[in-house]
Amino acid sequence: MKKYDCIIVEGDSYSARSEQHMVYSDFLSSISNHNHILNYAVSGSSNKRIFRSALERVQDAKKNYQHILCIVAYSFLNRKEVWYLDSNPSVLQKTYGSIHSKMVTATWINDYDQQNYKKYMALEDFDNTNLHLTHFYDELYMFYNTLENIGCDYFILSGADNSDQYYKCNKQYIDDLQSFQKCKQNKNIIDMANFSISNFAIENKINSDSTGHLTQKGHKIFAEYIRDELNL
Repeated sequence: MKKYDCIIVEGDSYSARSEQHMVYSDFLSSISNHNHILNYAVSGSSNKRIFRSALERVQDAKKNYQHILCIVAYSFLNRKEVWYLDSNPSVLQKTYGSIHSKMVTATWINDYDQQNYKKYMALEDFDNTNLHLTHFYDELYMFYNTLENIGCDYFILSGADNSDQYYKCNKQYIDDLQSFQKCKQNKNIIDMANFSISNFAIENKINSDSTGHLTQKGHKIFAEYIRDELNL
């Protein structure tokens, strides 16, 4: 059993703290021997935000802690991050980063500023599965190598169900990618084709909402899974 000074959790709504109930990061504090757990997950996050924020949080934590574990539950691959150039206040409330940032997940523009949504979507092929997987595995490969280079342990899995992305893609092309092969061989990364938090609920017969988000009981069971999987 390895003892960590600090555990950092990053992800989207499948990991974010809730005002309604405890989530798996809360339970980890009580069921493992690790009390300093920091949850920075944000609902509606893109994977670009998740990876970038995780690296920033780890670098900050390295100033005070020596042994750090980073748990990352990444989001839907087709969530796009954009720099918002318009002025809808509801969208601006969803921006993240520093006070100077206008970075936001495009989903919020679709929800609150539909007249400008197409403008942002035109910047990239939004529904190209092969493109999403290529970019994702390139970024994931660079992300975990950076964590290793700064001496941070990690456990990476899919929070949202991305299995359809892999099954719809050109498998011969994706399987040939060096970044995909390296990620698939990494024992600290669970393959999206086989696992997600939402599918964890289905497989373990845990009640969840219509989008696969865990109930409090489900979060407790998932925390126990992480504890046992990582021997915390």
